Amino acid sequence: MLYIEFLYFLRYTKYVFPMGCCMSLVFFCFLACDGEPKHTGFLLDPTWEQSALQEALDDTLSYGLPSSNDFWLLYQELYDEGGTPSCPGTDYNFDGNELTAYDCYTPEGFQFEGLSEFMYELGGWRLHLEGRILAPDGRLVHGAGSVSIEEMDGIVRQAFEGTLYTNFGADWLQQRPSLVLFLEKSDDFYLLDGGYSIGGKSVFFKNFIVGTCPLGEGELLFRDPSGGWWQYNVHPECSGTGRLSFNGDYIGELALDISSLEQELARVFL
Repeated sequence: MLYIEFLYFLRYTKYVFPMGCCMSLVFFCFLACDGEPKHTGFLLDPTWEQSALQEALDDTLSYGLPSSNDFWLLYQELYDEGGTPSCPGTDYNFDGNELTAYDCYTPEGFQFEGLSEFMYELGGWRLHLEGRILAPDGRLVHGAGSVSIEEMDGIVRQAFEGTLYTNFGADWLQQRPSLVLFLEKSDDFYLLDGGYSIGGKSVFFKNFIVGTCPLGEGELLFRDPSGGWWQYNVHPECSGTGRLSFNGDYIGELALDISSLEQELARVFL
């Protein structure tokens, strides 16, 4: 679902407005060609008021910002506790000779299902899981995608793609988020790119930098319940406000408090 929403948004903002006049879409022309756009509610009226965006950001982060180690440590815990060389295999892979068709069971009652590949790379690791581990006591780790950490030249990167779920551990994992998210930490700032859906809300970061300006720098997007997207673009000169639009339609100026994001980034890269 997240892929579909992002593809729609990118198509909408990059192709509809800039090409509106050329394609003779008269009802878009005044937005694309007539100077600064104004909020008219012409295309799609938002459900939220602009004041709801601060709550949406804080609610999303209340589950915790995704962390690669959160998922990896729970996967490692169940694999080490219940795995054998034949089921599911060795070195955190699902490559044992008993895992021949769909799943396998150990004498202790652990179930390993699907496919999993773990590898060390680029000063870190990458786990691609299309399956799950189920412990006899009900603890579950499930993945349909990949998660990774790499560190080079003092820069640490974390990446997520797909859907991750556990029924224990970090709150964000228990919400079954869908993610296409990239996080990076350097000496001076953090960088976020991509987004995720969690707890009924979707947030998207477009080269959003934290640490250079009090409000951040770049673009932050929220999916409104109506299906449209709020766009919060923070001025690169570190002014006191950011430019707020809804589906490309200018709303006004806004200053979001990103302290909850700063706290979560510090935790994720601790």
